[in-house]
Amino acid sequence: MAKIDMIDNDNTRILRVEGALSIQDASVLRGCLLEALDSPESLLLDLTGAGAIDLACIQVLCSAHKTFSKARKSIGITGNLPEGIMRSLSSVALVPDACDSESHGPCLWTTGGKNE
Repeated sequence: MAKIDMIDNDNTRILRVEGALSIQDASVLRGCLLEALDSPESLLLDLTGAGAIDLACIQVLCSAHKTFSKARKSIGITGNLPEGIMRSLSSVALVPDACDSESHGPCLWTTGGKNE
């Protein structure tokens, strides 16, 4: 199981993940995201310590992106996505062009490395 924790930093919350995110982590991940949605801060996901991510957690994060966007809240990825995450996204054929960008902005997965 992955280690998931939340760090408050000025006006931003950082959800940091260490280890591989799998279906066993999906419920905890969802709970952390809902908690962050209720706070006034924006949310950055730090996945630099994550080795991989499975489809269940990818779906949780994609859903969170849409939910945050509808609530007019900011969510993004800080740091570069590790190779293991990139391989996981590729293995489920997730490409940023698949997102409905008109309804919630650019794909979450394209924000990595821009908020360092």
